[in-house]
Amino acid sequence: MEQMNNLKETLSTNLKYYLNINNKTQSEVCEDLSFTTSTVSDWINAKKYPRMDKIQMLADYFGILKSDLTEVKGGASSYLNSNIDETSDEILVINRAAKNMNAEEKKKMLDLLKVAFSDKFDK
Repeated sequence: MEQMNNLKETLSTNLKYYLNINNKTQSEVCEDLSFTTSTVSDWINAKKYPRMDKIQMLADYFGILKSDLTEVKGGASSYLNSNIDETSDEILVINRAAKNMNAEEKKKMLDLLKVAFSDKFDK
């Protein structure tokens, strides 16, 4: 049982990592690969482990090896140790937008967020 939990956790961490570095949301993966949102959510939250055919589909989607999803490796381990537990679809959308902005536009976006959510930012 513990070994299965470790497999689920490893896949969850790796899947979050590849979503993040590819600027993909869970919703996009679901739409692109015809997976249900609950299924992908269960994988992301380490509740379930996908069948090998689904792992292969994910690997092909990200252009990686199956082992990149199923084994502990450097990049994803660093991601796990970065204290990022979850990256929501909304944060990924904001991140994608920021990557297409120049420095001035990024500053404007941050200033707007700080004004709109002043109680959420450290003072």
